Amino acid sequence: MNYKLERKDITLNGKQKIIGHGYTGNVYQYGNYALKIFDKVDDVLDEETARYLSTIRTSRILLPKKLIYYKDKFKGYSMKLISNKPNSKSIINLPKDKLLEDIELLEDDVTTLSSKRVLLNGMNLNNIIFNGNLYITDPSRYSLLELSDLDKIFNLDDLNQFQLYLLLNNIIIQELNKIQKQSGVSELKELLDEKDSNISYSEYLSEIIGQNNNIKTLVKKL
Repeated sequence: MNYKLERKDITLNGKQKIIGHGYTGNVYQYGNYALKIFDKVDDVLDEETARYLSTIRTSRILLPKKLIYYKDKFKGYSMKLISNKPNSKSIINLPKDKLLEDIELLEDDVTTLSSKRVLLNGMNLNNIIFNGNLYITDPSRYSLLELSDLDKIFNLDDLNQFQLYLLLNNIIIQELNKIQKQSGVSELKELLDEKDSNISYSEYLSEIIGQNNNIKTLVKKL
């Protein structure tokens, strides 16, 4: 099928590697790009919002770079291609300082997007890439608040940061389940669920980990 990546003609002929399946469509590897192609028209990012997101600079939350068209209709977007090659370390085995640094970068990105009136809908575990660094992909369900939504805009960063907190919480629980730390999972989940919404996740996680080198070490002590 013939598409346009902005002004460049591209062809997706079935030979391109599918690197992701999602609720809204597939993600293909195309050279140095990741291409998100929508296969449905409802409940997805609209053209105006996609173009707006392409003007925002973030480090760990991947946003559209260029828009894709099929028969002159908006059909998706390109993103930075991030290798998801398996890494020898899981997230919970990361040194504490590295883990917190990654989370702080995500928190900074969330604050940037909140300041631009972007609501982070649809973030889930399938949107995570960990290759030694932690990334959030697939903004296909993000939305832009209207300027008239003053109450929502005022509380937007709290809402977005809380969604990030839930996502990171689920990542850690998932990783602990993989190493069959069931008792540790339940006790750590209780600790994480006590998080005060007014403090950042990185600060709270740092407090929980304490002097331990990583989360796995903490769980062994639970």
